[in-house]
Amino acid sequence: TIMLPFLFAAVIAGIDWLATTAYRRSWVPPQLAAAVLVLITSLCSLLLFEPGFTSRISSHTSLQESAILEAGHSLIQEIPPQASVAVQSPFAPSLAHRLQLTILPRAVDPDYILFDVFHPNRDPVPQVYQESLMRAFQNPLYGLRMYDYGYLLFERDLDPSTKKAALVSGTLPNIQYAQRVELDSTIAYLGFDLSTTHLQAGEQVYLTHYWQSILPTPNHYLQFTAYPGAQRFEQIAFGAYSPEQWNPGDVVIHRQLISFPDLPDGGEYEIAIGLWFGEGEPRLQSPDQLLGQDVIRIASLSVSNGEYQIHPWYVQIPEGNP
Repeated sequence: TIMLPFLFAAVIAGIDWLATTAYRRSWVPPQLAAAVLVLITSLCSLLLFEPGFTSRISSHTSLQESAILEAGHSLIQEIPPQASVAVQSPFAPSLAHRLQLTILPRAVDPDYILFDVFHPNRDPVPQVYQESLMRAFQNPLYGLRMYDYGYLLFERDLDPSTKKAALVSGTLPNIQYAQRVELDSTIAYLGFDLSTTHLQAGEQVYLTHYWQSILPTPNHYLQFTAYPGAQRFEQIAFGAYSPEQWNPGDVVIHRQLISFPDLPDGGEYEIAIGLWFGEGEPRLQSPDQLLGQDVIRIASLSVSNGEYQIHPWYVQIPEGNP
C-alpha cells in the first residue's frame, strides 16, 4: 500500500515519456501506444507471476459469486458504522472508512472481530492466524454473532454460549445426505450437506459434515479428506471444539471448501473422509492411524465432456430414528 503512490507516479511518467517519444518520432498515436503498453505489461505480469490466474478466474462459480459473497457483504453490514473492528487484511479495503480498524493478530478489545477461514490469503501466517481465531473463541467477553460460509463474526458483550451453539447441535439436524457410520463405536459420521453436484475443474464445492460423539475419547482427531488431487487434514470445527472435548450425544458441525483439478474424461473417482490421529506432520502412513482403521466413502465423482458430477453414496435415515 505504501508503494502504490510511487507506482502510479512512475506509470504516469512512463506514459508521458512514451507519448512524447511517439509524437516526436511519428509513431502510432500516443494514446494507442500507451494503451498497448499497459495491456502488454499487465498480461506479462499475470503470465510471469500468476501462472494459475486462468484457473482462478474460472473458479468463480455461482456459489462464490452469489451465496458466499452475499454472505460476506451481509456480514459486513451487520457491523455498526461507529464500532471498532479487527479483521484479516483482505477485509481491510471494505472497512477502511472505520475510525478504529486494526489488522489481526493485533486486536485491543475491539467491538467486533471478523474472520474468513476459507480465504486463500490467510494473513497473517496460518499459525498466527489460528492462534488469533482460538483467542476469539476462548475469550469469554465475546459471542459469535454470525457464522456462515466460513465467515465468523465475534461481537463483544454477546452471550459467549453462542460460539459453541454454532458448532454443536444438541439434536439431530436435517441433513441433506444422511447416513450413519460408526467408527470403533466411539464417533459416528451422520452425513453431509453439499452446495452443488454439478461443477467444472477449479470450481469450489461447499461441504458441511456432521459428526456425533458416542463415547468420550482422549485423542485429538483430525478430519482426513481424500479426493482427486488432494489429501487434507483439518481440525474439526477449526479446532475450537475438538473431539477430546466432545460430550456423548453432541452433533459437531465441520465445514470445508474444496475444488477438483483437471481430470480426464471418463474417469470415476472417490471422495472419502475419516478421523486421523498421530504425532508430527499429518500424513497417513497406516490404517491404524484412522479411527476404525478405515475411511468412509461418501461420494463418487464422474467426469464427462469436461463436466464434473458428484454422486453421493448415502443411506437415508428414516425421520425420527436416531
